[in-house]
Amino acid sequence: MATRIKAIIFDIGGVVIKLRNGQIYTSLCKEFNLDYGEFAKIRKKYHKIVQTGKISFSKYTTFLSRDLKVDKNKFRRLWLTFTKAILKKEVVRTIIKLKKNYILCTLTNVISVNDTMRNKGNLLHSKFHFKFNSYECGFAKPDIRFYKMVLKKLKILAKEIVFIDDDAKNLVPARKLGMKTILFRDNYQLIKELKSFGVRV
Repeated sequence: MATRIKAIIFDIGGVVIKLRNGQIYTSLCKEFNLDYGEFAKIRKKYHKIVQTGKISFSKYTTFLSRDLKVDKNKFRRLWLTFTKAILKKEVVRTIIKLKKNYILCTLTNVISVNDTMRNKGNLLHSKFHFKFNSYECGFAKPDIRFYKMVLKKLKILAKEIVFIDDDAKNLVPARKLGMKTILFRDNYQLIKELKSFGVRV
């Protein structure tokens, strides 16, 4: 007898919303005439500590603008301007249907300001029962401790969970723990694979 699925966990960027961080970085490089490779190298120094809540967005942009030798205030202002979260309506409709029968969670790598921008008007968080943000939890995918934190909170067996992400490396720890996984491409494929696990959509 197949295991009954009780909870479904969603990544956010690239799955539920259209904007991904790479688009923000590309726009900033274009605005300041920066080499993307150099930008990525400098960003990497601070990215993990801001993503896991060790430093604030303010400090993050202060450090970045200093190392990139650009105006701090303009850099911060443009970051916020470029952070426009557009919900994927078809995926949101699927989430609304799923919420009637399953525990829904987010598990996402995100910095505080991007999370705020994503959730304007409570349009995002209200769709889920639990949210696990890297900056609040102190861990980032694919750190297996992040996934274990979710299991501890939900008090559900890993085999009773489906985890959805658009980045293959983030699925590895979930599978290692025993979760069902879906590498997201589009809503049609998502529904098809959810049904293959016995999920009612």
